[in-house]
Amino acid sequence: MKDKFTVDFDRITNTLLPQKKAYRLADVSDRIERVAYDLVRFRDNADTDQLWKIEESSDGPVIVALYGEDGGLKTAEASVKTWDVIPDKKAVHIFYKNEPLLSLSAEEIGIPVEEFGILRRWLPRKLEADQGLQKALLSKVASSGRELIAQRFPELRKVTE
Repeated sequence: MKDKFTVDFDRITNTLLPQKKAYRLADVSDRIERVAYDLVRFRDNADTDQLWKIEESSDGPVIVALYGEDGGLKTAEASVKTWDVIPDKKAVHIFYKNEPLLSLSAEEIGIPVEEFGILRRWLPRKLEADQGLQKALLSKVASSGRELIAQRFPELRKVTE
């Protein structure tokens, strides 16, 4: 007989805390591709930011989701996304605070169209940190356009000169 004062902490934990999304590695090995040593992603997933980590468990290797409920990467602090890159079939479009700044073709960037997915993940973070890259990209905008960008976004004045 169960004591009425006994608390089932496992049931409470499963109810209150979000469950780790995990699959046995053997069950999904044909659908994943390695991104890094212990990071993988599903080939058939349109959202390329949804990464999975390989972990050991009592049942053998499993992959565990590294993304949150919103679909984005789990991070300790939420960062404000000021730069964004949206590719299409022929070019990438670079945005600052949701406003388009310029479009560059694959030839102008020097990478194949198939690599646009990687560029979309990498370039916004790089632009956040590297003013030299900001200046190099914005130099491709006509001088009148750079003046408008500097007026609209004073924080970019230094890289539009």
